Amino acid sequence: MSAINYRITDSLDDMRQAEYLQQAVWGMTPEDTLSATTMRWMIHIGGLLIGAWDKDTMVGFCVASVGKRDGKWVLWSDMAGVHPDYQGHGIGYDLKHHQRKWAQEEGFGEIRWTFDPMRRGNAFFNFHRLGATSRNYHHAFYGEMQDSINRGLPADRLEAIWQITDNPRPKPTIIQDSPLAVSVDDNSVSLKQVDAEQVRIQIPYDLNTLKQNSPHLARQWQDAVREAFTYYFVNGYTAFDFHRENTRCWYILHKII
Repeated sequence: MSAINYRITDSLDDMRQAEYLQQAVWGMTPEDTLSATTMRWMIHIGGLLIGAWDKDTMVGFCVASVGKRDGKWVLWSDMAGVHPDYQGHGIGYDLKHHQRKWAQEEGFGEIRWTFDPMRRGNAFFNFHRLGATSRNYHHAFYGEMQDSINRGLPADRLEAIWQITDNPRPKPTIIQDSPLAVSVDDNSVSLKQVDAEQVRIQIPYDLNTLKQNSPHLARQWQDAVREAFTYYFVNGYTAFDFHRENTRCWYILHKII
Protein backbone atom coordinates (compact mmCIF):
# COMPACT_ATOMS: atom_id res chain seq x y z
CA MET A 1 0.00 0.00 0.00
CA SER A 2 1.40 3.38 -1.00
CA ALA A 3 1.18 6.51 1.14
CA ILE A 4 -2.41 7.61 1.79
CA ASN A 5 -3.33 11.22 1.06
CA TYR A 6 -6.23 13.04 2.70
CA ARG A 7 -8.03 16.02 1.26
CA ILE A 8 -11.29 17.91 1.45
CA THR A 9 -13.23 17.82 -1.80
CA ASP A 10 -16.39 19.20 -3.39
CA SER A 11 -15.92 17.36 -6.69
CA LEU A 12 -18.98 15.50 -7.97
CA ASP A 13 -16.67 12.81 -9.38
CA ASP A 14 -15.21 12.28 -5.91
CA MET A 15 -18.73 12.06 -4.49
CA ARG A 16 -19.45 9.28 -6.98
CA GLN A 17 -16.37 7.44 -5.70
CA ALA A 18 -17.75 7.82 -2.16
CA GLU A 19 -21.05 6.42 -3.42
CA TYR A 20 -19.25 3.34 -4.78
CA LEU A 21 -17.33 2.90 -1.52
CA GLN A 22 -20.59 2.58 0.44
CA GLN A 23 -21.45 -0.48 -1.61
CA ALA A 24 -17.96 -1.94 -1.12
CA VAL A 25 -17.86 -1.27 2.64
CA TRP A 26 -21.42 -2.08 3.74
CA GLY A 27 -22.98 -3.88 0.77
CA MET A 28 -25.46 -1.01 0.51
CA THR A 29 -28.51 -1.42 -1.68
CA PRO A 30 -29.11 1.47 -4.13
CA GLU A 31 -32.03 2.78 -2.07
CA ASP A 32 -29.92 2.94 1.11
CA THR A 33 -26.85 4.56 -0.50
CA LEU A 34 -26.14 8.22 0.21
CA SER A 35 -26.09 9.49 -3.35
CA ALA A 36 -23.60 11.88 -4.93
CA THR A 37 -26.43 14.34 -5.58
CA THR A 38 -27.38 14.33 -1.88
CA MET A 39 -23.74 14.83 -0.88
CA ARG A 40 -23.64 17.75 -3.32
CA TRP A 41 -26.27 19.77 -1.44
CA MET A 42 -24.95 18.70 1.98
CA ILE A 43 -21.58 20.21 1.15
CA HIS A 44 -23.10 23.22 -0.63
CA ILE A 45 -24.84 24.32 2.60
CA GLY A 46 -21.77 23.95 4.80
CA GLY A 47 -21.04 20.24 5.10
CA LEU A 48 -17.80 18.41 4.51
CA LEU A 49 -16.45 15.50 2.45
CA ILE A 50 -12.96 14.25 3.22
CA GLY A 51 -11.44 11.50 1.11
CA ALA A 52 -8.50 9.18 1.69
CA TRP A 53 -6.68 8.40 -1.55
CA ASP A 54 -4.25 5.74 -2.65
CA LYS A 55 -2.90 7.62 -5.66
CA ASP A 56 -6.05 8.47 -7.67
CA THR A 57 -8.38 5.97 -6.00
CA MET A 58 -10.55 6.94 -3.04
CA VAL A 59 -10.17 4.18 -0.45
CA GLY A 60 -11.93 5.88 2.47
CA PHE A 61 -14.19 8.84 3.14
CA CYS A 62 -16.22 10.68 5.74
CA VAL A 63 -19.10 12.99 4.93
CA ALA A 64 -20.80 15.40 7.33
CA SER A 65 -23.47 18.08 7.39
CA VAL A 66 -24.46 20.83 9.82
CA GLY A 67 -27.29 20.24 12.29
CA LYS A 68 -28.73 21.36 15.59
CA ARG A 69 -28.85 19.05 18.62
CA ASP A 70 -29.73 19.91 22.20
CA GLY A 71 -30.06 23.58 21.27
CA LYS A 72 -26.62 23.99 19.68
CA TRP A 73 -25.07 23.70 16.25
CA VAL A 74 -22.94 20.60 15.71
CA LEU A 75 -21.17 18.92 12.83
CA TRP A 76 -23.19 15.79 12.08
CA SER A 77 -20.95 13.05 10.70
CA ASP A 78 -23.38 11.11 8.54
CA MET A 79 -21.08 8.39 7.27
CA ALA A 80 -17.45 7.23 7.43
CA GLY A 81 -15.97 4.12 5.86
CA VAL A 82 -12.81 2.49 4.54
CA HIS A 83 -12.59 -0.04 1.72
CA PRO A 84 -12.22 -3.59 3.13
CA ASP A 85 -8.83 -4.00 1.42
CA TYR A 86 -7.50 -0.98 3.35
CA GLN A 87 -9.01 -1.55 6.78
CA GLY A 88 -6.73 -2.06 9.77
CA HIS A 89 -4.20 0.60 8.75
CA GLY A 90 -5.49 3.56 10.79
CA ILE A 91 -7.20 5.27 7.85
CA GLY A 92 -10.53 5.60 9.64
CA TYR A 93 -8.80 7.15 12.66
CA ASP A 94 -6.93 9.63 10.46
CA LEU A 95 -10.13 10.57 8.62
CA LYS A 96 -11.90 11.36 11.88
CA HIS A 97 -9.03 13.55 13.06
CA HIS A 98 -8.93 15.44 9.77
CA GLN A 99 -12.66 15.97 10.27
CA ARG A 100 -12.04 17.11 13.85
CA LYS A 101 -9.41 19.66 12.75
CA TRP A 102 -11.77 21.16 10.15
CA ALA A 103 -14.65 21.32 12.65
CA GLN A 104 -12.48 23.10 15.23
CA GLU A 105 -11.40 25.66 12.63
CA GLU A 106 -15.07 26.25 11.76
CA GLY A 107 -15.95 26.88 15.42
CA PHE A 108 -17.81 23.65 16.27
CA GLY A 109 -17.54 22.26 19.78
CA GLU A 110 -18.96 18.81 19.03
CA ILE A 111 -19.15 16.23 16.27
CA ARG A 112 -22.01 13.77 16.48
CA TRP A 113 -23.03 10.64 14.60
CA THR A 114 -24.98 7.43 15.08
CA PHE A 115 -23.75 3.85 14.99
CA ASP A 116 -25.01 0.33 15.62
CA PRO A 117 -24.66 -0.28 19.40
CA MET A 118 -24.40 -4.05 18.87
CA ARG A 119 -21.14 -3.85 16.90
CA ARG A 120 -17.98 -4.25 18.95
CA GLY A 121 -15.59 -2.68 16.45
CA ASN A 122 -17.55 0.55 16.10
CA ALA A 123 -18.12 0.81 19.86
CA PHE A 124 -14.44 0.33 20.70
CA PHE A 125 -13.33 2.81 18.04
CA ASN A 126 -15.85 5.49 18.97
CA PHE A 127 -15.67 5.28 22.77
CA HIS A 128 -12.24 3.91 23.62
CA ARG A 129 -10.10 5.30 20.80
CA LEU A 130 -11.81 8.60 19.96
CA GLY A 131 -13.23 9.29 23.42
CA ALA A 132 -16.84 9.85 22.41
CA THR A 133 -19.74 9.53 24.85
CA SER A 134 -23.47 8.90 24.48
CA ARG A 135 -26.70 9.66 26.26
CA ASN A 136 -29.22 8.99 23.46
CA TYR A 137 -30.48 5.63 22.17
CA HIS A 138 -32.65 5.65 19.05
CA HIS A 139 -35.06 2.75 18.49
CA ALA A 140 -35.13 1.52 14.86
CA PHE A 141 -33.57 4.81 13.73
CA TYR A 142 -33.38 3.61 10.11
CA GLY A 143 -36.19 1.07 10.34
CA GLU A 144 -35.38 -2.33 8.83
CA MET A 145 -32.35 -1.93 6.53
CA GLN A 146 -31.62 -4.54 3.86
CA ASP A 147 -27.87 -4.11 3.26
CA SER A 148 -25.57 -7.03 4.07
CA ILE A 149 -24.36 -5.48 7.34
CA ASN A 150 -27.68 -4.41 8.89
CA ARG A 151 -30.10 -7.03 7.57
CA GLY A 152 -31.80 -9.14 10.24
CA LEU A 153 -32.26 -6.66 13.11
CA PRO A 154 -34.00 -3.29 13.45
CA ALA A 155 -31.47 -0.50 12.82
CA ASP A 156 -31.18 0.79 16.40
CA ARG A 157 -28.51 3.46 16.89
CA LEU A 158 -26.51 5.07 19.69
CA GLU A 159 -25.80 8.77 19.20
CA ALA A 160 -22.10 9.47 19.72
CA ILE A 161 -21.00 12.85 21.07
CA TRP A 162 -17.36 13.76 20.42
CA GLN A 163 -16.27 16.87 22.30
CA ILE A 164 -13.58 18.62 20.26
CA THR A 165 -12.90 21.71 22.36
CA ASP A 166 -9.40 22.23 23.74
CA ASN A 167 -10.65 21.45 27.27
CA PRO A 168 -13.23 18.68 27.03
CA ARG A 169 -15.01 17.45 30.14
CA PRO A 170 -12.81 14.81 31.86
CA LYS A 171 -13.99 11.21 31.78
CA PRO A 172 -14.96 9.41 35.02
CA THR A 173 -12.51 6.99 36.60
CA ILE A 174 -13.48 3.41 35.76
CA ILE A 175 -14.75 1.40 38.72
CA GLN A 176 -13.52 -2.16 38.37
CA ASP A 177 -16.08 -4.98 38.36
CA SER A 178 -19.09 -2.70 38.21
CA PRO A 179 -22.37 -4.67 37.91
CA LEU A 180 -23.56 -6.00 34.56
CA ALA A 181 -26.99 -4.74 33.55
CA VAL A 182 -26.98 -6.96 30.44
CA SER A 183 -25.06 -10.22 30.21
CA VAL A 184 -25.33 -13.62 28.53
CA ASP A 185 -24.72 -17.02 30.09
CA ASP A 186 -25.55 -20.40 28.56
CA ASN A 187 -27.24 -18.73 25.56
CA SER A 188 -29.65 -16.87 27.82
CA VAL A 189 -29.78 -13.07 28.05
CA SER A 190 -29.95 -11.56 31.53
CA LEU A 191 -31.31 -8.03 32.04
CA LYS A 192 -31.07 -6.38 35.46
CA GLN A 193 -31.92 -2.86 36.58
CA VAL A 194 -29.14 -2.30 39.11
CA ASP A 195 -28.58 0.89 41.07
CA ALA A 196 -24.87 1.73 41.07
CA GLU A 197 -22.54 4.60 40.24
CA GLN A 198 -21.34 2.66 37.17
CA VAL A 199 -22.92 -0.21 35.26
CA ARG A 200 -21.90 -2.29 32.28
CA ILE A 201 -23.93 -3.39 29.26
CA GLN A 202 -22.56 -6.44 27.47
CA ILE A 203 -23.00 -6.86 23.70
CA PRO A 204 -22.15 -9.76 21.36
CA TYR A 205 -18.47 -10.19 20.56
CA ASP A 206 -19.27 -11.30 17.00
CA LEU A 207 -22.68 -10.06 15.89
CA ASN A 208 -22.45 -11.44 12.35
CA THR A 209 -21.87 -15.01 13.55
CA LEU A 210 -24.58 -14.66 16.17
CA LYS A 211 -27.15 -13.46 13.62
CA GLN A 212 -26.25 -16.35 11.33
CA ASN A 213 -26.22 -19.11 13.95
CA SER A 214 -28.83 -17.90 16.41
CA PRO A 215 -31.04 -15.11 15.04
CA HIS A 216 -33.50 -15.49 17.91
CA LEU A 217 -30.74 -14.91 20.50
CA ALA A 218 -29.48 -11.92 18.48
CA ARG A 219 -32.94 -10.33 18.61
CA GLN A 220 -33.29 -11.14 22.32
CA TRP A 221 -29.90 -9.57 23.00
CA GLN A 222 -30.77 -6.43 21.05
CA ASP A 223 -34.05 -6.11 22.97
CA ALA A 224 -32.17 -6.27 26.27
CA VAL A 225 -29.52 -3.76 25.16
CA ARG A 226 -32.24 -1.41 23.94
CA GLU A 227 -34.16 -1.63 27.22
CA ALA A 228 -31.04 -1.17 29.34
CA PHE A 229 -29.73 1.89 27.49
CA THR A 230 -33.18 3.48 27.49
CA TYR A 231 -33.59 2.92 31.24
CA TYR A 232 -30.14 4.18 32.22
CA PHE A 233 -30.16 7.23 29.95
CA VAL A 234 -33.55 8.29 31.35
CA ASN A 235 -32.08 7.90 34.83
CA GLY A 236 -29.12 10.19 34.26
CA TYR A 237 -26.34 7.86 33.07
CA THR A 238 -23.86 8.55 30.26
CA ALA A 239 -22.01 5.86 28.29
CA PHE A 240 -18.35 6.90 28.36
CA ASP A 241 -16.14 3.91 27.54
CA PHE A 242 -16.06 0.45 25.99
CA HIS A 243 -13.89 -2.49 26.98
CA ARG A 244 -13.20 -5.92 25.53
CA GLU A 245 -11.64 -8.91 27.26
CA ASN A 246 -11.07 -12.32 25.66
CA THR A 247 -14.42 -13.00 23.95
CA ARG A 248 -16.55 -10.60 25.99
CA CYS A 249 -17.12 -6.87 25.60
CA TRP A 250 -19.24 -4.20 27.24
CA TYR A 251 -20.09 -0.52 27.51
CA ILE A 252 -19.43 1.35 30.75
CA LEU A 253 -22.02 3.88 31.92
CA HIS A 254 -21.61 6.43 34.71
CA LYS A 255 -24.35 8.18 36.64
CA ILE A 256 -24.04 11.95 36.53
CA ILE A 257 -24.88 13.30 39.97
